[in-house]
Amino acid sequence: MLRFIVFIKDDVYAWRWAIVRLQDWMREYKLPESQIRFIEFLIAEARETVAEAIQHQRREYLENQRTRANQMGLLSSRLLTALNEQQVYDILAESLPEMDIHHLSLAFFRTDMDGLPESSDFQVVLGEKKHSLRNQPQEFPPKGVYRADKPFALTLLPLGGEAQLSGYAVFDTEHLESYGAITQQIKVALRLARLYQGALDGLKAAEEAGQMKSRFLSTVSHELQTPLRIIVTDSERLLHDGQDSPSLQRIHGSARHLDALIRDVLDLTRDDIGQLKLTREPLDLNQTLQPVLEIGKQLAAEKGLAWTLQTPPSLPAVWGDSARLRQIVLNLLTNAVKFTSAGGVMVMLSARVGDVLVSVRDTGAGVPLEEQKMIFGEFYQSSRTQEQRFAGMGIGLALCKRLVDMHGGEIGVRSDSQRGSEFFFSVPILGAVESLPVEQSQGLGMESAPLAASSPKESSILLVDDEPMLLEMHAQLIREQIPFAKVATAENGEDALERMRRQPPDLVMLDLGMPGMDGFRVLETMQKQETTRSIPVIILTGQALSEADMARLRGRVEAVLNKGLLRTDEVLAQLRKALSRSQDGLSGDMRALMRKSIAYIQEHYDEPLSREDVARYVGVSAGYFSRSFHKEAGISFQDYLNRYRIHRARTLLAEGRINVTDVAFSVGFQNVSYFCQVFRQVVGVSPRVYQKANG
Repeated sequence: MLRFIVFIKDDVYAWRWAIVRLQDWMREYKLPESQIRFIEFLIAEARETVAEAIQHQRREYLENQRTRANQMGLLSSRLLTALNEQQVYDILAESLPEMDIHHLSLAFFRTDMDGLPESSDFQVVLGEKKHSLRNQPQEFPPKGVYRADKPFALTLLPLGGEAQLSGYAVFDTEHLESYGAITQQIKVALRLARLYQGALDGLKAAEEAGQMKSRFLSTVSHELQTPLRIIVTDSERLLHDGQDSPSLQRIHGSARHLDALIRDVLDLTRDDIGQLKLTREPLDLNQTLQPVLEIGKQLAAEKGLAWTLQTPPSLPAVWGDSARLRQIVLNLLTNAVKFTSAGGVMVMLSARVGDVLVSVRDTGAGVPLEEQKMIFGEFYQSSRTQEQRFAGMGIGLALCKRLVDMHGGEIGVRSDSQRGSEFFFSVPILGAVESLPVEQSQGLGMESAPLAASSPKESSILLVDDEPMLLEMHAQLIREQIPFAKVATAENGEDALERMRRQPPDLVMLDLGMPGMDGFRVLETMQKQETTRSIPVIILTGQALSEADMARLRGRVEAVLNKGLLRTDEVLAQLRKALSRSQDGLSGDMRALMRKSIAYIQEHYDEPLSREDVARYVGVSAGYFSRSFHKEAGISFQDYLNRYRIHRARTLLAEGRINVTDVAFSVGFQNVSYFCQVFRQVVGVSPRVYQKANG
């Protein structure tokens, strides 16, 4: 009988009283010795059976508790990844059946002006049929949700009484001990999702307001430009005709100043709404900046200031917009002369690894340390502007920063408030830097402070790739271009982790698609170890990454680069940024959105794709997306899209199965002539020549 009770998993513990009663009965009656021994044998066996059954039930209970705790932990971690309410519902519908829970409904109260429930939004998250309806708050169960021809039992738990989240959860009655914890997790997940959505809505509203402001400024500026140009033109004509009166000169000078301000406002608003463009070409900065340097020299002479120009005989070619680069330098020169009453102005051009540095130094009023981070903001006026009562709107430096960012460079200021200021910016060079003379290369550095006078700090870089030839090529390139870098290599994940364990490097450049332990597992292992958790990592991979792949790139992944997409100088710029531990990058959430957009581009590159499409997909404005994408990828959205399409086109052309026209349309170009033009710019030869050479 006891064995049957154990088999059906009934309560064996209750049979202990039957055993006790059997012992008492045996003492009350005088039984033959043989029967007593038999009864004692049965009692002993029964006690052993009960003890074993109780131990088994306890082990089973503990195992079930461990399993349930693991399931609850997994559910919690999944819910914390949800960004909106629908994702919360999808995770619950997927996870609860694994916990043997097969019904969940949620009801949320809508309140009136007095805070009392006036209706209820009822939704079946998990059940036989999905329902979503609105009913009276006191009506339960809602009509049509549960079968009327069949008895049922339900468990109701409150979601909370706050105004933000008021309602109840409905479960079945199978696992009552778990429903309280699950309800609490649902409350937290929904509250976080609503807060996140509210933050996104607020961000969108702020961006839309900013765009409206930009459009308004653009419209007003355009309307002002026409009469202003008439004033400038007529005053110039009168001055040219000999009518050289002080009043006319003031009118002409003020009109030109106002025209320059309006042009700056227009440029800022064009950037805000995504219409500020660069026309790039290979440039020699010595020649390109010569006109504005002459203007700077003249401005300094008119104010009685010393003028110093330091440039090397030759500089590597940069990839930039000549008009915009002159605009940046002229703005810096004008400010330097304006804020310097005595002393001089010095302009320096120098070549570094991956870029050319332009520096404008003055001996005038310096910039206080607390203002140096804000001085490049829109409409910000420093204390020196206000104290000396200089005219200005605070947009010149903001525009300079925008233009430098669009070029892929960096801009900054170094100032002692008592001894003048030094404004500097960098422009990436075209292709790899050629070897410089020894005396010039000694000053090259990867550090973010371009004005440092000391020697570059030695840095260690670990390259991890399973392709030996590619690994050696990258190592040799970095050794040549970054003389102070100590480069180590590893051909697999295990070797890389062992090298990091023995001596943590300053930076790891990691391939993802390696046999055995791939790059994802290397990253996961690095995050588990205290000594490697904080090492910055640059991903350099040849494979297309999905959104799920991007989500796995956690920790200190500073950049995700595609092999064959970036030029050598652009990869070196990413190395410099990672080694400098620059703090001007994107936040973690925005970086995740930009990597999500990169995955979207790689999946939909063969479709008509615009900046607005991708910005809408990740939930930000087009202007904000452009700036954020450039910070993450190192190049603009359009450059990235074109290069990725050309990257895929090269594969198709090498296969030789379809002609150039079909290749162009296959990778997303709508115009064959434009495809050929972009292909030649990126690859250096026409598509047809490339196909003949590689097909």
